[in-house]
Amino acid sequence: MSRKRWPKTVLVTGVVVLAGGGVSVAALALGGDADTTAATHSAQLPSATSEISRSDLAASKLVAGELGYGDPVTVSGRLPGTVTWLPEPGSTVGRGDTLFKVDNQPVTVMYGTVPMYRDLVPGTQGPDVEQLNDNLRALGYDAPDGEDYTARTAAALRALQKKRGVKTTGELKNGQAAFASGPIRVAALEAAVGDPASGRILRHTSREKRVSAELDVGDQGLAKKGASVGVVLPDGTTVTGKVSTVRTVSPPKDDASQQGGGGEEPQTKVEVEIEIPDQKNLKGLDAATVDVKFISAIAQKAMSVPVTALVALPDEGGYAVQVVEGGGRTRTVPVTLGLFAQGRVEITGKGLREGMRVGVPK
Repeated sequence: MSRKRWPKTVLVTGVVVLAGGGVSVAALALGGDADTTAATHSAQLPSATSEISRSDLAASKLVAGELGYGDPVTVSGRLPGTVTWLPEPGSTVGRGDTLFKVDNQPVTVMYGTVPMYRDLVPGTQGPDVEQLNDNLRALGYDAPDGEDYTARTAAALRALQKKRGVKTTGELKNGQAAFASGPIRVAALEAAVGDPASGRILRHTSREKRVSAELDVGDQGLAKKGASVGVVLPDGTTVTGKVSTVRTVSPPKDDASQQGGGGEEPQTKVEVEIEIPDQKNLKGLDAATVDVKFISAIAQKAMSVPVTALVALPDEGGYAVQVVEGGGRTRTVPVTLGLFAQGRVEITGKGLREGMRVGVPK
């Protein structure tokens, strides 16, 4: 009487296990026929078992990142005179607040993307005027909509100037305001009290902490603007982040400092910035090296088993699992493989269902 050949445990190759439990390679339909009739055996039971579970599987890639306040922006003075007051490094300055003083007159922070490049006076038009009107209204003054510097703009500005304790001219001289994208954090001072006001004054950053990371061009698909990522902090805590900026950076070809060994050409990289919505989780961390977990693939409500539960079918080819049943019996069920992630593999096979036990090496 011929003896049945038992399937052997297979070591699945081509799956790279990453820190944090993720796997960077997804394998689809690697073999096996889910409709093949399962073989039932009465033999020694596996040394250990695991349950077939159903849940979302997410394959991820872990990339090193830096937690901080982002790249600093330098503010230079545009007014003649002397610096008479400067803020403390680390302080936060918002719309309508004083960034620094020249001849004891405040330079006011306003929000916008267009820097000051000219005097704003009645009759001028443009996006910088619209920006001024928007700020005046946000500060509670009766300024108009649009890009025209009207009498209402001048009246609203005079009201602000009176409150700020400066000459009420109804005109905004180039350098009397500094525009920023939002509330700012003073990162460092470039000037001292008593210096001329026409040079570099200070550097500022975003008030919110964020993470910057760098990807190879081939991994650009991992970083989609608005996508959620996991940020693993130095203490092992994972917080949720959101991709805010993705930009491709190509270093100059003649930049020898960027070349690798053997005279390799500098590589184009993808720079990613990540916002952290819940800043409370970052308390006590101003700067740190972190890991960013980018999701490369996801299988929703997938039926899965540990990768080690897979066995090779030496005759038929492909893979199977050994379902453990009552009465000391096992059933070998061919499976079709899906996503590999988190040490598990998505499977489908005839008669398989959530909650069944399958054999795994102990």
